[in-house]
Amino acid sequence: MKNLLFVLLLFTTFSFSAWGYKEISPSSTDDFLNHLQAPGANKGEKDIHGFKVAYYFTADPAHIPVAEIDYPNYPIVVEHLGDDQWRFVLDLSSEILIAKSVHPNIDGYQIRLHYSDWTNWNHRYDYSSDLSVGIPEFNDKIVVYDLDGNVLWGVPPTLPREALTYDKKSVEFSWNDASAHESNMFKPEFKIKNTGSLKLDSLKVRYYLSSLEDFSRVEDYYTPNCTPSITKIAKGVWMLELVFDTYILYPGQEVFSGNIGIHLPDWSKFSKEALGVVVLDKTGEVLAGTPWNGNGVVIPYTVAAGW
Repeated sequence: MKNLLFVLLLFTTFSFSAWGYKEISPSSTDDFLNHLQAPGANKGEKDIHGFKVAYYFTADPAHIPVAEIDYPNYPIVVEHLGDDQWRFVLDLSSEILIAKSVHPNIDGYQIRLHYSDWTNWNHRYDYSSDLSVGIPEFNDKIVVYDLDGNVLWGVPPTLPREALTYDKKSVEFSWNDASAHESNMFKPEFKIKNTGSLKLDSLKVRYYLSSLEDFSRVEDYYTPNCTPSITKIAKGVWMLELVFDTYILYPGQEVFSGNIGIHLPDWSKFSKEALGVVVLDKTGEVLAGTPWNGNGVVIPYTVAAGW
């Protein structure tokens, strides 16, 4: 059972703020218990007459997502937005958020979301997911609308469309060596921004470098969005690979690889110069950079290094 708690602060100046935390129990991934708590800190002098709250999530179109509200008893509906994108909308159009009041109360709204067949479901990479654990954090991906559909709070996602001739896949890619002052350690940090019109998932970054000695392993200090590894692919040639295997990068968004390090077992010096650096999508299409050409010759890097 996965529990999420959102604290939504509603201001009559139509300036909204949202925080949230979640508690995770490892017993099941087939559904989660979503507590949407709205202590409406209405600091203005005007009342808000009706509003709706939307939570955006990813679900397999082969299954049917179901949203149920335990309390209070307000309408809630699940909407399919195309492809694997969905949202549930809590309809509070009949309610009035009175100035200097809280709605509904400090206990908030408790909502359950699960597949109709109760199969496993991982919500970690939902657009609106709050990844904090136990500590309230700001979350602007829970979107509040007025009754005309205008956004009062939050940033709606860029929704997927059918792939048309003008749709494109493109990224901005940059990297930085956090250990530039160290000759026996390489700590690359990669940043990818989706500059196209299509969502991208399962991206890969590959950095090819030369060493006749064996690297011990990748020191994984902190990589919440990807899985790093290093592999010997030819004599004296190694491939450092970071796989964003469960991360969805929507148009306009960017992702950071995290913090890793590689070194030789005896901590001797080695060349960090790239034989090739490349960003690939899940089909293997090159989105940025220059692949290794197989001959061990250093290739001029075609993606700007540094932030």
